[in-house]
Amino acid sequence: MQVKGVKTRDLILQAAKGLFFERGFHETSMSLIADESGLGKGTLYWHFNSKEELFNEMLKHEVENVIKRIRANINQQLPYQQILKGIIEESVEKMRENKKDLQFFLDHQEFINQETRHNFFQLYLSLHKEIQEFLEIGIKKGILRDESSDLMAGAMLGLLQGMNPLLKIGQVEKSAVVEFLYRFLAAGIMTDQKREGR
Repeated sequence: MQVKGVKTRDLILQAAKGLFFERGFHETSMSLIADESGLGKGTLYWHFNSKEELFNEMLKHEVENVIKRIRANINQQLPYQQILKGIIEESVEKMRENKKDLQFFLDHQEFINQETRHNFFQLYLSLHKEIQEFLEIGIKKGILRDESSDLMAGAMLGLLQGMNPLLKIGQVEKSAVVEFLYRFLAAGIMTDQKREGR
């Protein structure tokens, strides 16, 4: 019975994600989500008290998935440089898959309640912390420059987000974005001898 509830919740989250990314927060109603998921509106309200709660849970689910993929990359027994490139590739692929991604949230955040903005910020900080911890490993190993891992993580996330518009309109290929970001980051944060994997 518990498994069915989890599957239903996941089904609702997937339907909501598609609609929120396609239509935006205010143009997506609980009725539309019910129709898209093939469930009754009452079932939605059984799992989520409001559209805001559903939206918050969808954001949390998305960020947790990104963090899981980052951890999966980190846990591989690969050279640090390859793991860094893998994290960039995963992030770019995620942006490419969701061409109408969380940018809509950033573009319309003045219309979203304070609790949702706070939750989004906390999720961003979780992602930032995960990347920061990975960068600290590189600093300790002498692969990355001895700079602020906090600022490096912020710069990395900013660069990734900055590529979003180019990926959305299909102006550049995913592989070109991954290679550019890796080379750009490597030139900026890796020590000279580690840039080429030496």
